[in-house]
Amino acid sequence: MNPLKRTGPIENPFESASHLKKVDLKKLKVPSPVIYQNWESENASDYILMRDGSEISLTQLAHGNFHKVYTMPEQPDRLIKAPIGSINDNDKKGAFLESARAYKKLEDHPDLRPCQIFNDFLTDGYYEVEYVKESFDLKDLESLAPIRHIIAEMVVDPDQYFIHDFFPRNVRKGEEGEVVVIDLADRDYKIGGVEEEEKNLNLEDLAEDISKFILKWSDGDKESLERFMNEIKNRNQGQELLEKVSKRISEEI
Repeated sequence: MNPLKRTGPIENPFESASHLKKVDLKKLKVPSPVIYQNWESENASDYILMRDGSEISLTQLAHGNFHKVYTMPEQPDRLIKAPIGSINDNDKKGAFLESARAYKKLEDHPDLRPCQIFNDFLTDGYYEVEYVKESFDLKDLESLAPIRHIIAEMVVDPDQYFIHDFFPRNVRKGEEGEVVVIDLADRDYKIGGVEEEEKNLNLEDLAEDISKFILKWSDGDKESLERFMNEIKNRNQGQELLEKVSKRISEEI
């Protein structure tokens, strides 16, 4: 198989870790991909990825806390997302398991989808993912209707619908206008089945995160902020999490 042309997305790219939990980190083996700067290029952002004995040209697109993201000039609809060199093995494994949990949650979500993944991280040590370029226009309030609905669902049923880091930078618009989450991360607040004292603490954390989502998506626009809050209030009258979110929003504006 041509190493430049992998087939379609894997149906379950995290199947190899489906049985693992945080306590099983020692069982995971994460290879280190061979990615090095292309010294023959005048562009300092150009790199080489070694795959199956072949050189794949890359260009660095972004640098996060855990990963570097590269475009693939020979395959412009794909990205390579690889852990940065300073991340230790345990952090790589932890991030992988969080991504696996997030993917499972998002693939069952009725109003969005996770980005497509074309390889097994535990085999390659990096992700090859689809490149979804179009962002939502924060000034186009009508186009944000699905975002408002998704955030309202988080308040209705956070156990089922909460999405970690649901910020504009981590969300794109697919070819059919669908909401695509491009950064797979998760945080479990365990709202159900806990003692009341712990539940209140978790609700505070949830309210803080959801309030941050709303403020980022409304981008300082008063009408947009009102639309987000009205969407939530119309579906969550008297709910405790709604009250906490409303309080935090009022403190920020």
